[in-house]
Amino acid sequence: MFYGCAVATPDDNLAEFHARMAVLRASLPAPMRAEPYVADADGACIGNPGPGGWGTFLQADQQWDLWGHLAATTNNRAEALAVLGAIEWVPAGARLTIRSDSRITLGVLNRSMKARANTDIWLEINRELASKSLTLTTEWVPGHAGISGNERADWLARLGATDGDVAAAVALGRSPNARAPTLALLDGLVPHDDWERNFLRSIANQLRSGRALSGKQQAIVDRIRARG
Repeated sequence: MFYGCAVATPDDNLAEFHARMAVLRASLPAPMRAEPYVADADGACIGNPGPGGWGTFLQADQQWDLWGHLAATTNNRAEALAVLGAIEWVPAGARLTIRSDSRITLGVLNRSMKARANTDIWLEINRELASKSLTLTTEWVPGHAGISGNERADWLARLGATDGDVAAAVALGRSPNARAPTLALLDGLVPHDDWERNFLRSIANQLRSGRALSGKQQAIVDRIRARG
């Protein structure tokens, strides 16, 4: 469960983030080529502050779902960590476009605004940008407007906030501040056989009806996406 983490504080967020990134690097194929990448970044929080999560949907010649749980955080800290996730994931010398529905996050990132909070995270973001010599651009997108990358990042952030509990993430999406998962969950998935084609067709119908994926179904989706 993701409730009852009273001893945790936002100061723990970077440690939680780096631990999660280590798990993702061990389980997902890392990008190797310095090609253009597009990352949609989002954060979610159950209460502000409260338990939260960061989500980064990264695309190039393949796609990566990156997300992590934060025991106690704020919306802005979670979203800044989603940006850091994209920057850490791509290889040195890459061109990276980061898209977000937060003008504040993008303003700090492109240095048209000054970071007045979460300076520990922004210092790490700036160090990583400098050390990797990335060519960075930013793009604002409207939130909850049916844009598939933004919707996917929103879902991943909610999945992080609920510590991987799919049903709870769906319920969180039905709150006034979020949306339920949509067919964007299936964007970019390529079936390799008839069984996978039938599986994806079935869960597409399930999502259209507003029913959440089970943990087993989500695991199969994640496996298909990781395979590319």
